[in-house]
Amino acid sequence: MKTKSGIITAVAVTMALLCSGMAYAYDPVASQSDCPDGTLTNPTAIIDPTPAEGAVDFCAVLDLVYCSVAPIMNIVNNKGEKEEEEPSEIQQFVELVRCETVDINGPVDVEAEIPVSPNGILDGQFELALLALVLNDTTFNLNGLTHDAAWTAFETTHGNLEDLVWDILGAINDGQYEGVVRGLAPHLPSLISYMLSGYVCLGDSSFFETIEGLLQLIDPDDLGDFEIPDLDDIFEYIPGYFAANDDMDGDGATNMQEYLAFSNNGSDPAAYLAAVINPAVYPETTVVQNGFKLTGPYWVEEGDRAMLSFPSGLNYTGALTQTQWSKDGSELSGENALTLTFPAVTLEDAGSYQLTIADESKGLFTSSPFVLNVIPEGGVPVAGGLGLGILASICALGGATVIRRKR
Repeated sequence: MKTKSGIITAVAVTMALLCSGMAYAYDPVASQSDCPDGTLTNPTAIIDPTPAEGAVDFCAVLDLVYCSVAPIMNIVNNKGEKEEEEPSEIQQFVELVRCETVDINGPVDVEAEIPVSPNGILDGQFELALLALVLNDTTFNLNGLTHDAAWTAFETTHGNLEDLVWDILGAINDGQYEGVVRGLAPHLPSLISYMLSGYVCLGDSSFFETIEGLLQLIDPDDLGDFEIPDLDDIFEYIPGYFAANDDMDGDGATNMQEYLAFSNNGSDPAAYLAAVINPAVYPETTVVQNGFKLTGPYWVEEGDRAMLSFPSGLNYTGALTQTQWSKDGSELSGENALTLTFPAVTLEDAGSYQLTIADESKGLFTSSPFVLNVIPEGGVPVAGGLGLGILASICALGGATVIRRKR
């Protein structure tokens, strides 16, 4: 059967199917030339396929899956006819799961030639590495997420997935391929479960749909009496922290925004991981309103640092002789600099700000107001002056179009 079902089946291999009984019309895939010796003969020397606290390494798992699938499919698919015009579908698939390039937790389309798609953040060294950071640090406690909660979810999901992998292998065509896997790579189902459990725990609904959709591709007749359980019964999620549009450290910038700001185009995992778990580090934006520029985080929250700049549009001449900031119509004592700095914003700072200046001609010039809005911890925005309507406009001007708070 030479259609897109081949690549779907190939993906399904890593999604806990390994093989669906379909015949492939391609040459067998040779072992990967860039894989370490002993991939199959001594895989535990590379990584223990059973996850352990303090030693979770998704990159090692991804690369070992990459190195293990091809030799197995070599045997399973050694019945196809040669067809040189197209590359091996297994080869296409295994290239998707290499640590340095894998990004497969975007939207899924089971009708597409390759049903998985990227979400824009590399998985192995970034998204899954962030989860590994939490799983390996027994003291981790940030923004409501603890190591213990994450480890429980991951460990439970891994155990249930590994059972499911073996159950499916034993059921497909009366266990036709289970013996191959047990004989050649008994570590592979655990590794696949290890990898998938990481993706599940990211809490990304797209990847859940990917697994669900791929499992639906299995012909029920191939499974005999076995029924695939409801995935909600075997998966435990960690929603609100790890997905691209989540905000891991609660600083108002999504993980995607921090990835774009600090990963150096996907080449600096350390910088990204340091920033995404530090609420004091965030990509700054500039909000423009009535000639003012407010520089700070995407949303100004209690404790954030922000700075309101000298506004444009004040038509003074000559040197300035006076500057005075005011809030809600009242002068702010001692605030006579060209910029107004908030070292740590408070709820009381929300309001309408203006700057009055005088020049050598003794003319007085007062700016239009700038409305500062402050988000309280665990609440909704506190809007001064023009209210929440202007807040939406400010965010749009500042380019903060994807903001998702989790409380």
